[in-house]
Amino acid sequence: MFCAANREKVDHLLMLDGAKERLHLFKADLLEEGSFDPAFEGCDGVFHTASPVFLNATDPQVHFSSDDLPNSDKD
Repeated sequence: MFCAANREKVDHLLMLDGAKERLHLFKADLLEEGSFDPAFEGCDGVFHTASPVFLNATDPQVHFSSDDLPNSDKD
């Protein structure tokens, strides 16, 4: 489910009480359509709080325009 190279990033989560039985980690990419589908499968609700961050954005208006996002409502 996750890369062994990232083990140190998630070790604190894996050590939580009940993690072996209830915690499932998935790899997903915010910019890859459908990459979260396996993680959300069977869920009744999801709180997704992450956002892509472009550290080298010279024009944030261009990088963060909702017109560029898949499934965005356009007038």
